[in-house]
Amino acid sequence: MDKNENWFYLTICYSPKHQDFGLEQIEEENYRHTETGNLYYKTDSYDLGWGLEYAYILDREYIFSELINIILHGDNKSERQIFVAISFVMVGTKKQTNFRNELIKFCKEQFLTGEVSNIGYFKYFFINSVTKEWDKENYVKLLRKHKEWKKIEKRVKEKLLCII
Repeated sequence: MDKNENWFYLTICYSPKHQDFGLEQIEEENYRHTETGNLYYKTDSYDLGWGLEYAYILDREYIFSELINIILHGDNKSERQIFVAISFVMVGTKKQTNFRNELIKFCKEQFLTGEVSNIGYFKYFFINSVTKEWDKENYVKLLRKHKEWKKIEKRVKEKLLCII
């Protein structure tokens, strides 16, 4: 897969529309890119403060290492794609589950035993983005449900404060 290919498109204040991304609607929540022919699907994504935004996700299987690499290093992706990657890790999409367990394992390795050299957009896991408008459960509350997270949360926050 081409690293410069757009895996995700994110609206902000519900703009731009799918057509502005070069997507044509082929079914209710399925889209085709007019230039590449790649298939995308629409899903709820990150709340940047104006409410839950929509994301259009390239229809393929993703793995945690790809997503965390985008978050930490940008990987030639736009800021909007980084926010979608964060949302994907935390709550998943309509077609693929979340990667919270992998994130906690990663944090444990990086923040407790390793040296974190680049946190990239990592701090955005810890602000009050909601998972769904109607339940107002933010990412921090989701992480706190995991026994392992409770053991490392303080250390992660300390490291982030030193770097930010």
